Amino acid sequence: MKKQKLVAFHGKVDEKEGLLKQLQDHYDQDEIIKGEYWEKGKGCAIGCTIHSDKHNKYESKLGIPEWVARLEDRLFEGMENADSKEFPSRLIKAIPVGFSNWQHVYHQLYIHILEKECKNIDHELVKKTFYDVIELHKRESKNKKLWSAAWSVADSAADSAAESASRSAVKSVARSVAESAAWSARSAAESAAESAGSAIWSAKSAAWSARSAAESAAWSAESEIWSARSAAWLVAWSAGSAIWSAKSAESTVKSEKSAESAARSAAKSAASAAYKSIGDKLIELLEKEK
Repeated sequence: MKKQKLVAFHGKVDEKEGLLKQLQDHYDQDEIIKGEYWEKGKGCAIGCTIHSDKHNKYESKLGIPEWVARLEDRLFEGMENADSKEFPSRLIKAIPVGFSNWQHVYHQLYIHILEKECKNIDHELVKKTFYDVIELHKRESKNKKLWSAAWSVADSAADSAAESASRSAVKSVARSVAESAAWSARSAAESAAESAGSAIWSAKSAAWSARSAAESAAWSAESEIWSARSAAWLVAWSAGSAIWSAKSAESTVKSEKSAESAARSAAKSAASAAYKSIGDKLIELLEKEK
């Protein structure tokens, strides 16, 4: 059964305006907080938007895909407090009433993140994997076989990068880089195709098997959830790479407590900035659709 098309705010201006008023009230009362979905009139971005902890309610209540909710959640928790409190209203304001081309925004955001991270990659096979995945996103490909193939290449690249790395820290980063491309490939395979085949997720789904990716149905509830989680994961990894870069100098200054503290502070700031940058890009992409 084909998933029903999601139309932002069900095409109703008053629905969007009512939500913006609700979010503004929460903001004015200092009720937008981190670390709590919805408790006693206070909560995070998700809680203050739908008064619930169920990300999938964005679809029924707002006509917005679950992946947007999960991504918003991750970005909100990662930003500096001042930025995070403003983010729920900024995001809702950016979404046009009646908007429905969610997959276009999804692909464009992935392109932005992957191209940015590609600049920091030295391993040629991993870099090629990134470019191959980016190209599929640019084409907004719905060919499950191509996405499945991209996943297989990404998996091999991860192994190659990890094996060629001489130090454990570099090994971890190399695998993370390649796996982020793998997540992109998998999530797109799960969300791009429009066939009505069912996605059967077993406990082994955590292994990211290529066969599961090829068999998954684009608009099934399961594939939307995996698409959402992988998008949030890639954002988290992108911020994590900023942390790793900022902390790379820390190993040389561990004897100096003040320098070590400065390195940790820089890492935290870098991560927050990365989350905000991705949030800003998401808003920019949505505003272009007006």
